[in-house]
Amino acid sequence: MRPSSGSALRFLVLGPVVFANLVPIYMVFVNAFKTLRDIKADPLSLPLDRLTLANMASVVANEQLVSAFVNTMVYVVGSVTGAVVVGSMFAYVIARQRTRIFRLMYMLVLVGLLIPPVITALPLVQILARLHLIGSMPALIIIAVGGSLPFTMFIYASFIHTIPVELDESAQIDGANRFTTFWRVIFPLLRPVTASVIIFLALGAFNDLLGPLLFLGASKDKAVLTTLMFANLGKYQSNYDQLFALIWVVMVPVIVFFVAMQRQFISGLTQGTLK
Repeated sequence: MRPSSGSALRFLVLGPVVFANLVPIYMVFVNAFKTLRDIKADPLSLPLDRLTLANMASVVANEQLVSAFVNTMVYVVGSVTGAVVVGSMFAYVIARQRTRIFRLMYMLVLVGLLIPPVITALPLVQILARLHLIGSMPALIIIAVGGSLPFTMFIYASFIHTIPVELDESAQIDGANRFTTFWRVIFPLLRPVTASVIIFLALGAFNDLLGPLLFLGASKDKAVLTTLMFANLGKYQSNYDQLFALIWVVMVPVIVFFVAMQRQFISGLTQGTLK
């Protein structure tokens, strides 16, 4: 059976895209088991007779890796939890209030989606410096929550608009206040979209380099995984063998997390579409 012209066109378009995404992954997995000399000679080669586990052993035995992993988990869990709690509550108020003031507030928050994070980096550094909060993990988490608020509120508000207001009225008739109504009635219905939000924000925080680099500094005890990888890149010398091995180790939790949350992520997108 001859392929149709549409299939051939899709192959011509998607083929180079898939190839461009697979090449970096191939380089990471291959160069993690090669010596620095082989990496510099040919990063795409696969010398089966000279592959080594020394790079992986050196990275795993590094005590700083454990500290960076713990700091990363604190940053990810703290920023995602704060964004979900604050963003969902804010979105609920915005979605249930139809006045012009709340609509204006909603539009002002959404403007944050159009502002690149680099533009706000310098003012935030100056504010934190005056408050003596540079190098503080709570300050980094607060900034991450504030930065993700436009996206989080937009996703939650769009979903809450589809939930009937009669559920709120029924809960209030039973004596529940607005706070109880949200957490006992509305928030359980947001489970699919919450899973999608958690995946997006967790992967974003896990891969964040600019925030930890600016607000935590270069201190080794406060380093996260991304800044630890960045430390292997220097102006005059780069430890590519250690870097590729570290990237390989860091990729494992991300892949496991995405596979574990994949069903919830697809369910959230599907239910959001059906709504």
